[in-house]
Amino acid sequence: MMFMFTTIKYKFNYNIIMNTIYFEISGYCNAKCKYCCNGNGSMNDCDKRFIPVDDFTTAIAYLKGNEFLNDDTVIHLYNWGEPFLHPQFDDIIQVLINNAIKHGLSTNGSIYKELIDTPLLHELKFSLPGYSQESHNKIHKLDFQTVISNIDRHMTLIPHHKINITYFIYPFNIHEIELIKSKYQHINFNLPYYNDYNSSVKFMEGNLMPWDMFVDHVREINKMAPNDICPLITTSTVIDEYCNVLQCCGLPKNIRHYNIGNLFDLTINDIQDRRLECQECIKCKSLNLPNYWLKSNDHVVKFIK
Repeated sequence: MMFMFTTIKYKFNYNIIMNTIYFEISGYCNAKCKYCCNGNGSMNDCDKRFIPVDDFTTAIAYLKGNEFLNDDTVIHLYNWGEPFLHPQFDDIIQVLINNAIKHGLSTNGSIYKELIDTPLLHELKFSLPGYSQESHNKIHKLDFQTVISNIDRHMTLIPHHKINITYFIYPFNIHEIELIKSKYQHINFNLPYYNDYNSSVKFMEGNLMPWDMFVDHVREINKMAPNDICPLITTSTVIDEYCNVLQCCGLPKNIRHYNIGNLFDLTINDIQDRRLECQECIKCKSLNLPNYWLKSNDHVVKFIK
């Protein structure tokens, strides 16, 4: 999974907040990424589900009826889960099309869904842990050839400018970057950062140093001045499959302040005010995690030039 944000000054604008909404339609994922709270099992005891189509329809109506959305809003159908696992995926997409809402998708590529290109399809991301079965065995534990085959099938139907290869960089897969760049040279390509909150806190506190993480830039990031206001909560809103509004995209369900309340009980003002009061935000900022998440991508971009 990869999140890209633009830093803004501390002056809230509700239209900016609602330009990007991450709506989790699947609480489940079939990948086993050890640096993801879903893949590594740390949320196994938390409630999960596929959002029922009726609940999703009601949520979209609420967002529209209460002016959460504007003409530029994109609803991305994922956070920690794999959206293509949803048994009624096509119906979910149809709800967005019926409401003329732009939407984005991110998938590990292991499952194929017949997507139809429309002006409302904003982007389709494929998250890869490398470009070989060996690399997939270390992280996703999915079949590499199936993933590549599914990407190629999508490329025959979806314009290439809407497709994004999100390549998670590790020391063991750096040598494979040129291979994947060569194969997918006509589509978007980026190298994201590592973003599980629980592990990130341990890592920044010095209690976790995984051998296979790409971390040689952390000393420089730690020297940066902390953000006054975290861009992760001022440029996007996240809703889970139970229609709870989350504190931010990085908090897993086993964190005490994971959500700030149910969408149907909140106004835009409520969402803004409650998110600024979260104790996890105080700790996160004290460890300079926002800069770690936001600036890591700047560090690894040299590998795709």
